[in-house]
Amino acid sequence: MNDRRKNFIGKIFFDGSAAKTWLILFLSLFFHLPANAGLSLESVYPTLGRAGEALPVTIKGSGFDEQTKIAMYLDASNAKTFIDRVPLPGSSTRLVSKADLIYVACGRGGIGVIDIGSRSGPSIVAIIDTPGEALDLCLNGDYLFVADGTAGLVIFDLSDPRHPNRIGGIDTPGNATGVETAGSIAYVSDGNGGLQVIDAGDPSRPVIIGAVEMNAAYSLALRGDYAFVGGSPLLFLDISTPSAPIVVKRFDISAFQTTVIDDLLFVSTKEDLIVMDVSAASRPVELSRSGILHNGYYTRVARGERGICYVTDGDKGLQALDITDMEK
Repeated sequence: MNDRRKNFIGKIFFDGSAAKTWLILFLSLFFHLPANAGLSLESVYPTLGRAGEALPVTIKGSGFDEQTKIAMYLDASNAKTFIDRVPLPGSSTRLVSKADLIYVACGRGGIGVIDIGSRSGPSIVAIIDTPGEALDLCLNGDYLFVADGTAGLVIFDLSDPRHPNRIGGIDTPGNATGVETAGSIAYVSDGNGGLQVIDAGDPSRPVIIGAVEMNAAYSLALRGDYAFVGGSPLLFLDISTPSAPIVVKRFDISAFQTTVIDDLLFVSTKEDLIVMDVSAASRPVELSRSGILHNGYYTRVARGERGICYVTDGDKGLQALDITDMEK
């Protein structure tokens, strides 16, 4: 680079064969620039590598030139990746938190209640059986709503948070795989039963008040007066009148999981992760489509810091995505 003030994006291939465990990588910069030349480091990613495997590292910044020297070293003091783990029955699919407790949907294993408030580490408080297969859950005040597979929707009272008490439920036509709530209304993705709209104003006697037919509904996400239902097809619904949802957008694809973060909707297909701007839900704009997934059925997206989102990908683990520039 002749221009020392140029923006810089570079990659380093780090050989981690000598590492003994997961280690954090730190970057040191040694440079020979004129005193009035500024050097700015924007980001280094990733900073975490696996023992015995090479690691490509991307460095972004400005003020670099061909005389800028970069050195990396392993910081063994930051070697601990897993703080703790808690074995649970079944297959864990989703968790929600309330104060110092976590509730985990464990499939055929029911619901795990875990205390994370002790300095000695997390511990299982209770394992709650459900009549079906706990595939998804969400909190609404002092109530826990569970998409319980063939048993439909099940509702627990959390007045005693450590001992959930099943107080109500309703069998849905299909196989309940996802649930979200808005006020006293529960929305359930119900497999071949489509989307089921349930009035839970009386949690002990929930009532189905509406439905949207679909070949299959696997998941859903809510944003304001809109529901985004992953399935076949992918539907955007106006739910301003909950008992009569209106389809405002239809995509003839098989979408497995949907997640909303601010104005962005993340949709997983078998292999693609699609990101849309849904600030105007009836006129969505596709921002990105990338074939980065190995099994989109298990995909969940969570917000991180500084424009990073974390994506689960079944047995392929966790991916971290920089979404600060969606065009890239």
